[in-house]
Amino acid sequence: TKESTSLLDELALINNGSDKGNQQEKERSVDLNFLPSVDPETVLQTGHELLSELQQRRFNGSDGGVSWSPMDDELLAQPQVMKLLDSLREQYTRYQEVCREAEKC
Repeated sequence: TKESTSLLDELALINNGSDKGNQQEKERSVDLNFLPSVDPETVLQTGHELLSELQQRRFNGSDGGVSWSPMDDELLAQPQVMKLLDSLREQYTRYQEVCREAEKC
């Protein structure tokens, strides 16, 4: 769907931005300023909700009771989305730790 594709694009941008080396930590925060203000916790929650909805539709059928099956690319995207969500969670946790350490100084 358009919403899940948009979320996947946002996750990829966030994840790719965080894959740079530690020596570019300050540059990374500047690089990500072009992104819309996205709360990582909201992105994680929305991503998991979309995956859950996709899996429910797959096993339970759609609202009309008609059997619904996701498109092949949706099935193939699920592991990629999970990987991106996990990576985002790790990066966000690391970011929170860095912020806590900076506040101690």
